[in-house]
Amino acid sequence: MQRRAVLVTALALPLGMAGCRGCLPLSDAERARREREAAKQRIESSLTLVPYRVLKTVLRGSKVTPPPPEFVALLAQIEALEVQKPQVEWTAKTQQLVALVAALYRARSILKTADEDRYPLLWQALVSPTVPLPFYDGPAEHLLLATALLATDAALNKDPLTDVLVYELSRAPAQERWPVALRLWSQAARGLMYMLAGYHYAAEEELTAYLKTVPELGAAAWQQLQNGPYHDLKGSVVLALFTQTPVLLAVGYLMRAVNRFELDRSDAAYDDLEAMLQQLGAAGIDNELSQWAWAMVHIHRKRYDAAADDLTRLGQSPYLSAAERMEIVRCSETMRGMSGGFVLFGASRAQLVIVRALIARAGGVQNILMQLLGPADAAKVYAPLSFLSEVGQQLQQGAHGALQQGEELGEKGLRYLKDQLKR
Repeated sequence: MQRRAVLVTALALPLGMAGCRGCLPLSDAERARREREAAKQRIESSLTLVPYRVLKTVLRGSKVTPPPPEFVALLAQIEALEVQKPQVEWTAKTQQLVALVAALYRARSILKTADEDRYPLLWQALVSPTVPLPFYDGPAEHLLLATALLATDAALNKDPLTDVLVYELSRAPAQERWPVALRLWSQAARGLMYMLAGYHYAAEEELTAYLKTVPELGAAAWQQLQNGPYHDLKGSVVLALFTQTPVLLAVGYLMRAVNRFELDRSDAAYDDLEAMLQQLGAAGIDNELSQWAWAMVHIHRKRYDAAADDLTRLGQSPYLSAAERMEIVRCSETMRGMSGGFVLFGASRAQLVIVRALIARAGGVQNILMQLLGPADAAKVYAPLSFLSEVGQQLQQGAHGALQQGEELGEKGLRYLKDQLKR
């Protein structure tokens, strides 16, 4: 009897172990793999992306002679908005924008037969028939457009268009013929995209790979990185810094630190913040980013008076909004003499605040574009860029039923969009 019980147990044990494999905690690699699959599914199921993709397809297809017949009516609506002229305020045209978004959604069948990457580049459709640089191709445009939209939204204090970022970067794999700067940014941008979209294990993989890549660059790659191609990199000290090893590493450590906060891995996150501060110190940089990071580290180490000093300096930055400066100064005043339990605004929000301050310190998005592209092309790029950003915001608002854009336009605009979609 006893022998039979042992035999039954021996046979059942492997079966029980096999059945419990699904109960075992997933590895980070498996979680990252699942998140990448989820990102692919997100592109296919996102309602926000349907009008955005139709819009880009129609804009790019407008350069075909003649343009497809189903594009003509939409092109007339787009031209009526004068998207290639600088707009001081889009709010005056919100009803036209909402009507365009509704028309784009109703024209979603375009995506069944047309793909934007089969048409000329967006640059060729909106800026110039000739590409700005020899390596400027479809994937490069997707990468740079995602970057420009993220910077524009951050500078305007708007929420990032995460679905748009996931879509654009899914079409921006690094190309061998790209310069090293673009290949590096492709890797870092994917990490940033996954983080903003909530795919933190995939972000961890990308950002760790980026931090491994930077120190392994050879002398020839660094020479290429420092020589361009840029229009007038010397015109901006801020942009020139991004050709230095410590700054490139600091960017990676910062993004991975914020991502690790989201993973509830605080100790590892603070280690990354301190690594970032070491790199910034090596580059001789003291700005909003370093002041915020030092404050975070001091708070974590319970050095509250030192944190208050850093926040006091941060609160004096002219590149933050008045409300942000007031909040930071209030924090610094209440922190002195504390013994524990203090948290500044969250890491994700802090990142957007700091990024906006650094963009302002560089002279704003328009000035950055001017130094990279030259005054003429920068002016041609910024107008449609702000248009795409505004359309994206309209889509995000409609999808989530969230923000208002003014007394007349908030709920009224959303109701108008819903009415148009029912027709």
